[in-house]
Amino acid sequence: MTRRDHRSHEPDYLLLFSSHLPDDSMPKPRAAGFNGGLIVPLPESRIVT
Repeated sequence: MTRRDHRSHEPDYLLLFSSHLPDDSMPKPRAAGFNGGLIVPLPESRIVT
């Protein structure tokens, strides 16, 4: 799958496993061009849009 293919099949949400550092991790997908929601499962589940 090429990068272009990946962009055309972008998921609606990404699951962030680095929930102990969400403030450091959340800007990275946005900077890469991701426009969907981010799911932070711990310590309390939340969805960031």
